[in-house]
Amino acid sequence: RLELGAGLESAGGTVGAVVRAQAQKTWPGTRFALVRATLDSRAATDAASALGGGLRRTTAQVEGYAEPLSSLTLFGDAAAHRYSDANLRVHAAATARWLPLRLGQSGTRPAVAVGPAATVMYDDTRTVYPTSLPYYTPSELWTGSLGLAATAAPTTRVRFEGALGLARQSGDFAATSLEYGGAAEVDLGPNVVRVEARRSGSSAYSADVVALTARIRLP
Repeated sequence: RLELGAGLESAGGTVGAVVRAQAQKTWPGTRFALVRATLDSRAATDAASALGGGLRRTTAQVEGYAEPLSSLTLFGDAAAHRYSDANLRVHAAATARWLPLRLGQSGTRPAVAVGPAATVMYDDTRTVYPTSLPYYTPSELWTGSLGLAATAAPTTRVRFEGALGLARQSGDFAATSLEYGGAAEVDLGPNVVRVEARRSGSSAYSADVVALTARIRLP
């Protein structure tokens, strides 16, 4: 399946536009699995405070998602970000989410699912801008987080997600901090609208993002 998307993203106190194209392949069956490749271009809001704005970031990303058990979700991504000032940044993450606790289930009405989630992330960059966060990425930075996640789908077209936990980073920038996020997604048939807000990382290196995106599924 091919999709086009556009939206607005706020990070680091500035707002930028996002344009995205993605190809998605699913393997339906007893368990759901998905691989998605995405190419997007956006205003480099996480670099604007470092260099006075005007930058553009192009991202190539591959994501994987699978449910080997009904309550276990595994997903991850690897991405390369290239800025218009020739900076190159790489990122990779893997998450395991086990949501065995079902609350409020009644007949065909879906339950709220709650359980632990763990994430490991890696960030690195070729050019360092030490006066600006979160554009500044220390070399070979590892971040691990552990917390609780929840999902709810009151209808087949509406879905809510939330997460809360602690993140710990490595090396000279070792620090522990609160990490949280939430999202709401509405499937309108050919279109999908998603609103999300999240804070990831720790007090040494963190990102606060608010995003509104709309995706159009192509025939």
